[in-house]
Amino acid sequence: MSNLVRTTIMLPDELWQWTKIHAARLNLTASDLVRLGINELRRNPAKIKQVKKRQPGSILKALAGSLDLGGKEPYNHRSELYEKHLVRKFSR
Repeated sequence: MSNLVRTTIMLPDELWQWTKIHAARLNLTASDLVRLGINELRRNPAKIKQVKKRQPGSILKALAGSLDLGGKEPYNHRSELYEKHLVRKFSR
């Protein structure tokens, strides 16, 4: 992807943790997940009204929930991601 701009956004800690965990689950970066959510809003502006009615901390969750990324049940702890990664890596 060309012409990317580095920027800073402010997120509550809970939302940032959720973003990192779900991005890792989907084998994406947090930036990829945010870009997917923004592009989804660009394609379907009606979702902005739905998202605006929610609490501010749930906006990214709502966007990610609207995308069909093939994800599974969320992990409770980041350590579960690493454990599964190590199992896959060393069982080859």
